[in-house]
Amino acid sequence: MAFVRHLMSRYFFHISGSDPFHDVEGMDLPDDRAAWREAKRLVRDIENNLEPGGDWHLNVVDGVGSVFVLSVKSRRAR
Repeated sequence: MAFVRHLMSRYFFHISGSDPFHDVEGMDLPDDRAAWREAKRLVRDIENNLEPGGDWHLNVVDGVGSVFVLSVKSRRAR
C-alpha cells in the first residue's frame, strides 16, 4: 500500500494597527482558500477592537510572501 503525503503550507497572520500582533507560530493549511477562510474568521475577532479613527491590516503570509492583505480604516464623519 502506497502512502501519499499531502504537504500543507504554513500561513502566518500578522496584524498591524493600534494593537499589533506578529504571528510567529503560523498555521498549517491545505491551500490559499483555507487561509482566506481563516483570515475572514480573524477579521470578525479583530473588528471588536476597532475604534473611530482607527485602522488595522491583516497580512496573510506563506513561505513565498504575502498572499492576502485585508485592511480596515475608520473615520468619524462628524
